[in-house]
Amino acid sequence: MTSSQFYLLAGGILASVGCGNTIGDSVGSTRAELSAVPSHSSPYYFEYPTAPEIWWEVGVSTIGELDSALDTARSEGHTRIYFTSTVVAPTYDVNLEAMNDIRLEVNGSELGSVILGDGTQRIEIVGGIFNSVQFLEPSFTISGSPCDEPVLDVGIVGSKITNWRGDDAAIDIRYAHRVLIWANDIESPRYSIYAGNGFGCESEYVGVFENDLISYQTVGLQRESTVRLIDVLGSVLERNTLTNEGFTTEEIKHNYRVHGSSRFNHAFDNYLNNGGVAIGTCTASTCGVDAVSDQHFHTNVTCNTAPELFKVHRTQTSYATVTNNLAYSDTWSSYVEIGGPGSGVPTSWTISDNSVVAFDAVACPLPFRGSSYAP
Repeated sequence: MTSSQFYLLAGGILASVGCGNTIGDSVGSTRAELSAVPSHSSPYYFEYPTAPEIWWEVGVSTIGELDSALDTARSEGHTRIYFTSTVVAPTYDVNLEAMNDIRLEVNGSELGSVILGDGTQRIEIVGGIFNSVQFLEPSFTISGSPCDEPVLDVGIVGSKITNWRGDDAAIDIRYAHRVLIWANDIESPRYSIYAGNGFGCESEYVGVFENDLISYQTVGLQRESTVRLIDVLGSVLERNTLTNEGFTTEEIKHNYRVHGSSRFNHAFDNYLNNGGVAIGTCTASTCGVDAVSDQHFHTNVTCNTAPELFKVHRTQTSYATVTNNLAYSDTWSSYVEIGGPGSGVPTSWTISDNSVVAFDAVACPLPFRGSSYAP
């Protein structure tokens, strides 16, 4: 396609016509907050993604039409692409690398993975069934540093993500700023959500709201935690159900881990099944020395059957508040285990009003609730 062509939606079929430089039906310039974003209770500043600015829209009913729409939107941007019928194509990956201002409404269709990277900005993915969503590490730099090129402003709303291929994570965020993961059903034989990389760039403002997250063990794949954050600045984890499953109790991993240089991380009103929590516990002999700070964990409920309930490292965590949490457990009598050299609770921390009661087979496992929040 040349720059002198554009595409119009005509009876559900994309037709090429001469002149202009646009795509689909014009809807004017529209930009709004992402789907009336969920509320949060973090005491820290948090930025939601900027919504795509949409000028054009196009309906698709086949993979061929989706291919054409994506090819044009790659150069034009500012496009809403929506499915007008259900398509089942689990091997088809949606590559949105370097694309800007795209809203993809998949409805009940089933596709492969969504690929984001190299300057992708202002993307909203709504509905549908996917294998995974992959935020790639930058393959180029602006001024010599990979930290110059994060994926920016992404919303993933109301989708089902299954990771049937066994990728590292169902949602794998290597480097991004302003990500909203809201009201999805996410399951994975490894991580449900992983945010981190090996080149020292901090992801910022990752919001995980009202999802059902399950990480389970399967033959041939190493089991992993449900949500793991490494070098993440300003995350919010609220009103989710997190479940970690193993073949045996000893094989259950954590539901929530925070490591690296992460700070201003807030978890509130979540349900955690089986797995516990680890904050700042990596050492040189395990996964690198942590230096986390400003960790908040409040009003969460855990049905604990794992080897650990809540462990935080004394010297590798500069500040933490852990309050008003409840655990059902026959293993632990106190809620917080503080590791590392020294003794007692650091004077700057707040640890209070946490309870451990006997495991309750009626109350546990805690229910899924993400789908009830779907916007």
